[in-house]
Amino acid sequence: MYFLTNNEYECSGCTACMNVCVHDAIEMRENDEGFVFPVKDTDKCIDCGLCEKACPFEHPVYKNSVPKVFAAYDKKERRRSASGGLFYTIANNVIKHGGVVFGSVYDENLKVKHICAKTLQEVQAMRGSKYVQSDLGDCFKQVKDELRKGTLVYFTGVGCQVAGLYAYLRKDYDNLITSDIVCHGIPSQRLFDIHLKYLSDKYGSKVKQYSFRDERYWLIREETTLANNKRKYEYDGNMSPYLYSFGLGYTYRYSCFNCKFAKIPRQGDISLADFWGIGETAPAMDTSKGVSLVLVNSKKGEKVWNEIKPRLVFWQSTLEAAAKHNPNVIRPTKEPEFRKDFFKILAKDGYTKMAGTCLACPDNMRNKRIERIMTLRRMHIYQPYAKLKHLAKTILVALKIK
Repeated sequence: MYFLTNNEYECSGCTACMNVCVHDAIEMRENDEGFVFPVKDTDKCIDCGLCEKACPFEHPVYKNSVPKVFAAYDKKERRRSASGGLFYTIANNVIKHGGVVFGSVYDENLKVKHICAKTLQEVQAMRGSKYVQSDLGDCFKQVKDELRKGTLVYFTGVGCQVAGLYAYLRKDYDNLITSDIVCHGIPSQRLFDIHLKYLSDKYGSKVKQYSFRDERYWLIREETTLANNKRKYEYDGNMSPYLYSFGLGYTYRYSCFNCKFAKIPRQGDISLADFWGIGETAPAMDTSKGVSLVLVNSKKGEKVWNEIKPRLVFWQSTLEAAAKHNPNVIRPTKEPEFRKDFFKILAKDGYTKMAGTCLACPDNMRNKRIERIMTLRRMHIYQPYAKLKHLAKTILVALKIK
């Protein structure tokens, strides 16, 4: 247990221990890498042990079953989503039933934090991937307050955050729905702030908006909107030092490599991710604007799925197909050797120097296909080709079925 060992592999920063402490004897503090960990105030602590009992990393609970697996997208919503739009579809359904949605947003300073949304307009800010550990604040207590009032609550977060919420609540609520987002690992807000400063210096203007994904083309890429209203793009995510290091696992907190929740059964009623490689098993499915992987893990999740599926294009798949190109569905990321050196080099050399050396994407890892496609898109040549390709695949599949 982290409080006994101070082993950073044993704490995900889920805040369950802090929130469950009725004496306010625990606060979350950043370490040298910017990751938050619980710290006890020995003057307030009465050694009741409740924080240790609540720790989901020490006492993980797996209450869900083997999931039903689907590839899906919402035809109307995926144009404005990073993948198939399933998060927004579920959130929309919850709001229409008078519920509230908890998820992560950027604040005015591009800090990533969890908030409560009571309208669809507030939900809009939750759309899109954010490869940063979100600040949960007192979110768990807000969830509990809403649940006790009888409000339908939809909570979304990565697996350890969903597990942390359940550990804090210590009971099941019929009016709680959860989605865990399948993740590779989580960098810290401090590192993201350093990257934003690097971009501001590089472009000579403060970063006003930032996006990790391109909702138009189902791409991981970096888009930066500057204070001077200019936009800068890196369509190949590997060309961004932040995304390059993220993809290789150099920047995750240590507990991500020891994750108790990157496995089956999953933590949420529904798990959401990108269904990478879906074209191999469902060639007729239109993958041009993103397809969500949906794992229906519980009876609650199945009820939600049945309510939203009339809005969806979907294909039932298998766990094997889901994990083939997204292995974090069933296992944690393996820790790379460079992880232990990353922040030491950062402290010694600085981020700008690293961006030009160890975080500069080598030529053999550049995704030149994406660069060529984006050039063709700007020339309006690729779009008709993609439509014809999808039509041909659909006809071939139909002929095989016959």
